[in-house]
Amino acid sequence: MKKAFVLGACALLLSACASAASEQDDDAIETAVQGFYASYQRPGLGSPDWEEPIYSLRTTRLIGQWRVALGDEPIDDLSSFGWLCECQDWDETKFAVTITRIEQRDADHAVADVTIDLGWDAKTTQQLELVWESDGWHLDNIRSDSFPNGLVAELEAAAK
Repeated sequence: MKKAFVLGACALLLSACASAASEQDDDAIETAVQGFYASYQRPGLGSPDWEEPIYSLRTTRLIGQWRVALGDEPIDDLSSFGWLCECQDWDETKFAVTITRIEQRDADHAVADVTIDLGWDAKTTQQLELVWESDGWHLDNIRSDSFPNGLVAELEAAAK
């Protein structure tokens, strides 16, 4: 009887620890996701999305390959809009990101569903795939109306 009680207490304690860790991870993921969109909430244009230091190593490598393949061309389909807002214009004073779901797939991979309000009743939704790397959560892929097969697939195709 005592052994069953101790085992039950240990299981309850482990469950509580896992739950607390999951909440902390969700908080870190939420902070990272909000940070991905921070440049849209500041005055001025800032850097293009692909120059922001928010991407995973894999996606950063693909962005580099795409930029090399682009060569001297000033613009292509991928560089004609902001990837994170799927837009060319927005109102930085009203721009907002709402996280509607976070799912942690394992310790190093998560998905966040977001709704983006461009500031004038124009909204879009995205699914962000995140990966944990040595310095935190990074954006690995975006799935949306602009990237139905994912940003990574678009970068791979454009880099060829």
